[in-house]
Amino acid sequence: MARRTNELSIEELSIINSPKIVKEIDFQTALSLFVDDCLIRNLRPQTIQYYKNELSVFYKILREKDYSPAPTNITKDQIKSIIPRIKVKGLQTVSINTRLRAIRAFLNFLHCERHIKDNPLNDIKLLKDRRKVVETFTNEQLGTLFN
Repeated sequence: MARRTNELSIEELSIINSPKIVKEIDFQTALSLFVDDCLIRNLRPQTIQYYKNELSVFYKILREKDYSPAPTNITKDQIKSIIPRIKVKGLQTVSINTRLRAIRAFLNFLHCERHIKDNPLNDIKLLKDRRKVVETFTNEQLGTLFN
């Protein structure tokens, strides 16, 4: 038997380089598919409920800003414009990051399933959370504690 070459034919290269197939679906159908996938992966009911809650808020915000909620129409600029709106509502940085994580998981799922071409949240980083500085003990305080 002849040794196989490590070169691809023109037909094989065209298959690899062909654009990904994108099946356009609406937000509610996409959410339903995502929840079904979560059930298949045996995620905890609380986790699934968390995804549902955060993504329904995301859907409402998209509708309020007059953005098309169809997953193929969601852009990085739209998400960047939504973050300040969430901040104005008084949510803490941790809560905003939690919401962004849920949206990222949802869009990653849609990207892997080829419902969207790219995940617009890939280049958006989570917000930095400023932590309060905890005062340390002075030498005198330590001396009184351990004596």
